[in-house]
Order: sequence, then C-alpha cells, then structure tokens
Amino acid sequence: EPSLVEEFGYADTRHGPSRFPVARITLIELAGVNVIWDYRLGHYRGDEDAQFHDMWHILPSGCICLLDRKFCSFYNLAKLRQRQIGVITPLHQRRAPRRLIRFGQPLGRDEWLVPLDLAPQLRRRYNDPSLPRRLWVRLVRVKFLKGRHQHTLWLVTTLMDPLRYPRAQVTQLYRTRWGIETRIGSLKTTLEMNVLRSKNPLAIRREVASIILGHNVV
Repeated sequence: EPSLVEEFGYADTRHGPSRFPVARITLIELAGVNVIWDYRLGHYRGDEDAQFHDMWHILPSGCICLLDRKFCSFYNLAKLRQRQIGVITPLHQRRAPRRLIRFGQPLGRDEWLVPLDLAPQLRRRYNDPSLPRRLWVRLVRVKFLKGRHQHTLWLVTTLMDPLRYPRAQVTQLYRTRWGIETRIGSLKTTLEMNVLRSKNPLAIRREVASIILGHNVV
C-alpha cells in the first residue's frame, strides 16, 4: 500500500528493492524474564542507534546492557557509562583487538585494559562536549568450540572491576544473549511477526503491539 511504502520504505536486496515494504525494529528485552521491555518501529532507512537512544530513558542506573555488536560504538559506551549503566558487547568489527592490546595493559589471563579513541570526524558529528577524549574499557578474549573448530570472540565491557565482575562472569552474562536472540526469533517465526498483514501504518503498529503483548503475557 502507498501509505506503508511512505511510512516504512523498501529494503535493498540482491535483486533490487524488496517486493513489500519493510520496517526496522529495535527491541530491549529483559534477559532474566524474557519479555520485551520496550521497542521502536520505524522506517527501514532509519538508524537502529537512534531507535535505541530513544529508549534510553527507561534504562535505570546500575543495570547492565547486553548489546549487539552494531551498538559497540564509542558514543554508546561513553554515554551509558556516564549514566552508571554497564555494557557487555562484542568488539565492533572495525576495531582490531591486537592493536588495542598493543596500547593497553594486561589485567589477567585473556583480558586487558584498552583505550578507545573517537575519530575527529565523529566527534564533530556528535558535537557533545561531555564525551571524553579517550575511553578505557576491558577487552576479554573468549575461546570456544563450534563443531570441531575453535573460534575466538572478543568482548568489550565497561564493568571495569575484575574482582566484582570476573572474566568468567562477564562471559557467562554475555552467553545469555543467545537466549535473547532465540526469543526474538520466536517473535518473527512462531508468532509470525516477520510478515504483517495490515494495510495501513496505524494498523501495522497495533498488530506489532498485539504480538509483543501476547508474547509477554505467555
């Protein structure tokens, strides 16, 4: 429908624009009880970071966020730390762990205190004087077997006290993210939120809200 195209837009595929309008959704889930705490639904061209920032007000001081890799930005880590909110997230693919270690300090086996710097062009874009010039974080290396092959996962956390938050506990906390991914998958497949059938934007939003409400009630 034209109104859905205007509201949400098309996704890019290998064969050109998608056949149907596609929306972008960002979810905050309470990991301990597997319910969706808040979400934002918007245009496919929209920014997931912007959707996440729009929900920051619900995050209480002292909580811990288990974030997807795409949210591992200097800005997110710095601003959440300013609010006393902890973060555990995979290292962004654009940052080289070996280079960070070279400029950091070892904290113990498979963990280091490393500096993150914000590129000048990004500092100008954010135009936020509260952002520090350098952000120190913990870098944790996790080795695991997948099938017969060993893989390495690099985690970044702003939980800086290795005595209060040992490496094993940080790793275990992040493992709970797999349950979050499974829960989001069940929303899309079991509850069929991957294909919505309403014909106007308001009805689409009601349809998504009803699916999430039903999921939370169950």
